[in-house]
Amino acid sequence: GIGPGPPGLAQVGRHFSLRSHHAELLMSRLQALSAYKQALRAIDRYVGPKSHWRGSLSEEFRRHEAEKDPAVIATHIRRCNDYAVFITSVRDHQELLADCGIGLDPDTQSRRRLEANAASVGLRLPKTFTS
Repeated sequence: GIGPGPPGLAQVGRHFSLRSHHAELLMSRLQALSAYKQALRAIDRYVGPKSHWRGSLSEEFRRHEAEKDPAVIATHIRRCNDYAVFITSVRDHQELLADCGIGLDPDTQSRRRLEANAASVGLRLPKTFTS
């Protein structure tokens, strides 16, 4: 029969397995850092850089910084990505509501409608000053 092979082959395989695991862990951490930065950018852009949201996200990231389980790291990456999408989507929704005039008080809504009608024929409404 065929023997186990050269004596050093098992050691090389184990070394390759450790290097592969180390590379996988490094890639997971880089992906986590990228997702964290994306979520921070969304908070800074849409909520504000001094909000409590930024502090709580940073605290959560630091708490799990030494995590070594790829499945747990993947869960945190997914949460960060979901968080960034949620913040961006809420802001887009607010802009859409404002563009459609939904949720505005009746005076502002009628003023926007008048401005849009005037603009459609090339006119602008005069600015009004309130004291």
